[in-house]
Amino acid sequence: RIPLFIAKNRYNPYISTVLKTYLKLIINLLVTYQSLSLYINVKLY
Repeated sequence: RIPLFIAKNRYNPYISTVLKTYLKLIINLLVTYQSLSLYINVKLY
């Protein structure tokens, strides 16, 4: 499954770029969410 995915990415760099951007976006959202929840917890307790 993974080697096939890598092979597909090699043939289609556009999809690879889009996936990387999407992953970065998700990671940024998760980090933001975590820091926000931490901030809320500090404010509440």
